Amino acid sequence: DLQHTSATLLSLDMVLEPPKPSLVTYSTLISRAISLGKPRVALRLWNLMRNQPEFYLNVMSRKRIDGRLVEEFKAVSEEQLRSLEEEGAIVPDVIFCNSLMNAYAKLGDHVAARSILDAMLGTSTSQVHEGIPQIEPTVITYNTLADACKKGGELGHALEVLDLMKNRAAQTGDKSLLPDELTYTILISTVARRSKSMQTRDVRSGGEK
Repeated sequence: DLQHTSATLLSLDMVLEPPKPSLVTYSTLISRAISLGKPRVALRLWNLMRNQPEFYLNVMSRKRIDGRLVEEFKAVSEEQLRSLEEEGAIVPDVIFCNSLMNAYAKLGDHVAARSILDAMLGTSTSQVHEGIPQIEPTVITYNTLADACKKGGELGHALEVLDLMKNRAAQTGDKSLLPDELTYTILISTVARRSKSMQTRDVRSGGEK
C-alpha cells in the first residue's frame, strides 16, 4: 500500500544518503565515552567534530562578510551563531562544552579545562580550543573545572574557581553562578586528597631517612 511504499522509500533514502552527524550526535558519543571511562576517546571525537565540513568555523571559512574572509574575525556574534545553526552548521553549546571539559576533568588536566572556560568567556589566548564560541558558562561549567583541579590535586586552582564563580555572579547578576553544595563538596574532597598526598609523602620521606 501507499504507506508501506513511503516507508520503504524513506529507508532506502537513509541507506543511500545517511543523515549527517549533528551536535547531538557528537555530544551523545562524547558523554558515552566519558561514562565508559574513555576520556581520550571523547577528545578524539571533539577533534573529529571540528574537522567536519559542517562545523561552524569551517562553514564560515567558506563565506565572506563585508568582502572580508570570516577568518579575520576573532569573535562570532550570537546572531551569526543562530543563523549558522539554522543552516545546519554544528555549533557547540554550553552542554557540549561542559561535557568536553568533563573529559579533561577525568584526566585531571585542569589547564585544558580552564582553557575551555576562557574560550567560552572570550578571554582565551590559546589556539587549543579554537572553535569553542563565546557562551555563558553555568554553575556546572565551574564545578566541572573545580573537579578537574581536584583530580589533579591542585587545591590552589580549585580555590581560584571559587573566586571565579563569585566574580562572574557579581558581574552578570546571575545568582545561579554562585558556588553551590557540590562546589564545596569538591573543594573539601580536594583538601582531603591533598592532605592524604602530603601524609603519604611524609611517610615515604621518613622511611628513606
